[in-house]
Amino acid sequence: MYITIKEAEHEIASHVDAILLALSTENKYGSKYVCQLHDDKDASLHVYKDDNNVHLHCFGCGFHGSIFDYVAKLKGIGKIEAADWCLKTAGINRSVMMISQDDVTKLAELNKYIALLLHKSTEHLNKDAVEFLKSKGLYDRKLLSSACIGQINSTDQLMQAAIKKYGREFIDKMRPINLALFGPNKLTYTIFNRDGKPVAFAARKLDGTLPKYVNSNGNVYDKRVTPYGIHRVVSGKELIVVEGYNDALAFWSLGIRNAIALCGTSFSNELVDLLVSLQVPRIHLFFDSDNAGLKASYESIMKLANTNIKTDVWLASCDPDELILRHGKDFMKGVQVQSNAEFVLYYTQDPEFTINSLELLAGDDIEQTTISLCETLRTKFGLDYNPYKLLYETIRKKYERELGEVKSKLTEITQKVDRLVNYGQTGE
Repeated sequence: MYITIKEAEHEIASHVDAILLALSTENKYGSKYVCQLHDDKDASLHVYKDDNNVHLHCFGCGFHGSIFDYVAKLKGIGKIEAADWCLKTAGINRSVMMISQDDVTKLAELNKYIALLLHKSTEHLNKDAVEFLKSKGLYDRKLLSSACIGQINSTDQLMQAAIKKYGREFIDKMRPINLALFGPNKLTYTIFNRDGKPVAFAARKLDGTLPKYVNSNGNVYDKRVTPYGIHRVVSGKELIVVEGYNDALAFWSLGIRNAIALCGTSFSNELVDLLVSLQVPRIHLFFDSDNAGLKASYESIMKLANTNIKTDVWLASCDPDELILRHGKDFMKGVQVQSNAEFVLYYTQDPEFTINSLELLAGDDIEQTTISLCETLRTKFGLDYNPYKLLYETIRKKYERELGEVKSKLTEITQKVDRLVNYGQTGE
């Protein structure tokens, strides 16, 4: 993903000290460093931090500028190269492009224009698109229109219109239109950022070729911090996290707004921070039922373990959109809810502490067993789990299992009685 110099400065603000240390710049007095641009014996290089803005000033040689300016002068390279080096050193997966504010404005306008075309196209979807959406239970024009999901059949017209409106130079430099995202054999989804602005697109191929999905390479789009549906999330409410676009759409079709799709990515640190800032109290992880989905659930639990966000895992015999297609609003009848502890023990299949360990809690020394199990969850898996919450969940599940067995037995007896009554009535 490409970002502007200004955006890169914001990204790197919290990493300036680490960058200076990576340059072997000696830190003597907290925010004062030994300047490497001259023979400095007094730690003359000062680092000033103001919100997300950081600048450096040397009282010895007079240098003043950003960390990028400092690295550029020290290494004898250009500012763009220096910025890329700093981002890489800080572990930030971005690249800097010299993008003018005019280019940024044009890109935002173009994305809005494409989203509008998709919005209007929902009335004119071709047969393949309609059949695909119907197979998913998602052929709802109001839903599709609000999500700006549709088709742009003529890529030539799209490109000609973009060139006419924004200029050939901008199109050649920014390459803002990926033609692979559009066409009669594609269903195109619009991806919005947290502010509700369209920043990228994705397409589902309808002709059976692989890979099924084509993703946008938008210059203002970062998949790790902009999951599908993030603009719909209401602060302070529980959140359902799924894998794919159609899974999220399926929940929206039920009126469940707080559902987002990671679309093949895992929880990034930036996304975790965003969800914490949105005061999400609980996350329900509802990924696909395959090995990749189980792995994603486990990794997500580990990623969220050090936050105040409560999590659990929803398991089903099929993918979320298929489950909702089968059961509609009663989809939870096909969902098995597992706590963090249960899922981790199940997924890891640890030889010492498998899911069977939970059955130990029905023994005589309940409290001690619970404490011991929770200590293992903390030391082995990094999960802080309340012993009494675990005890409650286990007893509840055990009771529900036993109650289910009783109901099953009663049904069996009732069926036998019915057969005997019928036999007596017929004399057979």
